[in-house]
Amino acid sequence: MKKGFTMIELLAVIAIVALLSIMLVPKVIELFDGATIDSIKIAENEVLDAANLYIEDYCRNPISDEYRSYCQEDKKTISANKVYFCLSTLQGRKVIKEVYYDETVSCKGLVVYDFNNYKYLNGKTYLYCGSDYTTEGGSTYQSYAGGC
Repeated sequence: MKKGFTMIELLAVIAIVALLSIMLVPKVIELFDGATIDSIKIAENEVLDAANLYIEDYCRNPISDEYRSYCQEDKKTISANKVYFCLSTLQGRKVIKEVYYDETVSCKGLVVYDFNNYKYLNGKTYLYCGSDYTTEGGSTYQSYAGGC
């Protein structure tokens, strides 16, 4: 008696493996894409936290008048009650490190605040990572990114 597999058995196994890979590969890709999006959402929160620290140190409770002048220089005006700080400014002041999308694409962006009575309220981060990623709603503020 010969030991081995028949051609039908081999084809059946190949068909099963092909079917499983067709079903699993998209799920694995989706899993990795989801992880990248989750990491950029975390980065958005870190940028907002850095902007809040910057405002605390340079705008609300500056150590010196020089710090207060930094706040005035770095703050950009959208309208009478909206201002923003550029991500590049926060990086230049060493408040946060460079933000990357997928560990290769450097992101730009800004943090927008409602500004009333010298209070910075409702901070929102908008990141632009080329064609790879733009924060949801980011196209609304993309025109202001040119000031960064």
